[in-house]
Amino acid sequence: MPKRMLLSICMMVKDEEVNLKRCLESLKPLLHRYDTELIIIDTGSIDNTISIAKKYTSKVYMHKWNDDFSSMRNISISYAVGEWIFILDADEQIQNIDILELLLEDKNKLSSFNTLQCYVKNYTHSNLDKFVLQPSLRFFRNSSDFKYEGIVHNQPLFKKPILDTDIVINHYGYLNDDNVLMEKKFTRTSKLLIGELTKDPNNIYYRYQLAKSYYMHGDFWSSLEEIRKAYLLLENVKSKKELLYVYETYAKSAQACKKFNETIEICQEGLRISEHYIDLYYYLGFSYLFLNKKSEAQKTFEKYFRLIKEKESNEFLKNSSFEIYHIDSSSSSKVAKELILLLIDSEKYKDAFAYLEFLLEDEFKAKALSEICFKGNNFIQLKLYYDKSEYNTKKNIISSLEILKKSCTAEERLELESNLAKLEGKYGLYNTIRISNNLEIRETKIKEFLKEFSLETDLEFYSEIFLYMLDSWNRIIFEFKKLNNRDIKFIVHRLLKESKDFNSKVITYLSEQSPRKNDFHLNRVNICISNVVLLDFAEKNKRHNNLDLSYHEIFRKYIEQGINYIQLLYRIDFLRMSYKTLENAEDQLFSIMYFVKEAIKKDDIKMVLKYYKEAVKVYPYMAFYLENYLHNIYIHFAGKYLEQGIYFTAIELLEDVLLMTENADVQLMLIKKLNYIHSMEIIRA
Repeated sequence: MPKRMLLSICMMVKDEEVNLKRCLESLKPLLHRYDTELIIIDTGSIDNTISIAKKYTSKVYMHKWNDDFSSMRNISISYAVGEWIFILDADEQIQNIDILELLLEDKNKLSSFNTLQCYVKNYTHSNLDKFVLQPSLRFFRNSSDFKYEGIVHNQPLFKKPILDTDIVINHYGYLNDDNVLMEKKFTRTSKLLIGELTKDPNNIYYRYQLAKSYYMHGDFWSSLEEIRKAYLLLENVKSKKELLYVYETYAKSAQACKKFNETIEICQEGLRISEHYIDLYYYLGFSYLFLNKKSEAQKTFEKYFRLIKEKESNEFLKNSSFEIYHIDSSSSSKVAKELILLLIDSEKYKDAFAYLEFLLEDEFKAKALSEICFKGNNFIQLKLYYDKSEYNTKKNIISSLEILKKSCTAEERLELESNLAKLEGKYGLYNTIRISNNLEIRETKIKEFLKEFSLETDLEFYSEIFLYMLDSWNRIIFEFKKLNNRDIKFIVHRLLKESKDFNSKVITYLSEQSPRKNDFHLNRVNICISNVVLLDFAEKNKRHNNLDLSYHEIFRKYIEQGINYIQLLYRIDFLRMSYKTLENAEDQLFSIMYFVKEAIKKDDIKMVLKYYKEAVKVYPYMAFYLENYLHNIYIHFAGKYLEQGIYFTAIELLEDVLLMTENADVQLMLIKKLNYIHSMEIIRA
């Protein structure tokens, strides 16, 4: 005698080729059982849905869609011969089918119940970080009177007792970021609901579902209008507990429309009916926050988390009448973030620390942890958390601590760095260097740091180490040679900003340095340092046209070393043809200045002027220095013409310089020189 079928999986589908395979694959362990059948009703698919379905079951039936969900659901049930009926949709997937398999084997346990409840995770974003949790009755003992009713949101006429299980179904049918899907579902559902409300305008459930549909569609004002109507209908209801979903939709619709006082009132009323409704605390807390009622917001968020921590024992969450929107980790993280900020503001650092575990945003978590531990003087917890963290988390913590340090007094900064020196690894050693007053110990630690760690990563944190090496430029240059041009410039820029001593010492170094022409890396490093120093000075003095000969001498060396650099980096014959195609503007500048140098050797002042104009155009940031550089070239040529007795041309060149320069000292020098030449002409005449 054949054994009776235990489970009938009943589905109705239409144009579900995108979802169906995922759903049916999750059922495979059940479909391999002899006592399980899969029944699929297709209501008019025009895609590959039917062919996909037939790969998993032979029981595929076609029935024309009749605009009645319950009617179609009941048709699928009519084919079922199993002892139990399992209702599933194509856009769903069983998350933990092993729990269901174990339950099916426990015949004694099943015999005591008529209905099984599972939990549906309705995902609302495609990255699956946010979901709405809803207890759902999906397994029913197959009896002749079991059926569904309700044209739109079909409801099962189930029998008690109900077994609450840990079976979880993932639902992908309401992904808010899938605009096509959401528009399709809104159009279909709202049309049916409006039609039913025309027949029965006082139907609270349909009114609520229409408000919910408007909300999901982003039409918050229409949602608020409909849910207000549903709320007014509650006046005639004695027990409102089973209709609390009206309060949830009312609260979020009012909040979306910035009706915060109205939200607060409806949440408070709902919580008087049941103090276990997590979502109402969520809306209530944020409404208080929007109205800047910080104390009330803090207390409400703390109540929210008490329910989150007790969710396993919260019977309210097992009621299949309610969808729970804000029990997921994304919602908890959002509440935790605001609660932590409120607690820090109230200087309740120990309390704030307790909510860090709920945060998903790593950058904010690092910032909050740093502030809580620093202000609460809890460096033991900071060390424990930091030492076990991954690289990116450590980086965020360091960034937060470095920002915090800027607002510290000298005494607070020393205390902070002393505690940070206890951390493991690179950052701990770095702070040991910072706090060391013993030069010998500091020197040893710097050597250890440079030997053990690369400076190429996290330069924004560790560039300060060069401030402790200013008396040893050979070591600085040695370390710079390991870095790329961008990183060298970043460090020099930061050191100029951070240290008064660095500026004078770098000027001395650059003034004294004259690397060999063939020393590629020293020329490269020097032009990087010079570039930042020169641009910094030009920016600070551009309005005053301040002539500091030391900087103009550095510029001369910068050009000289830049020419050395590009001669080692490129072939000269290539540069002649292609220098304008170089992506690096600084390399273009050096190439042009190489041609200027050649033109000077040929006494071709016209080409010098041509290239000068091109150089200013290519690298306008150095125009401050290029102008003086050109003046010196003109003066150089004027001197040569004087030696040759070509006084008129010499005078023209010097007068050109006199007209170009705005510097009073240069102007005075030129006037004296011109007077001298004019006197020489008179004598010779």
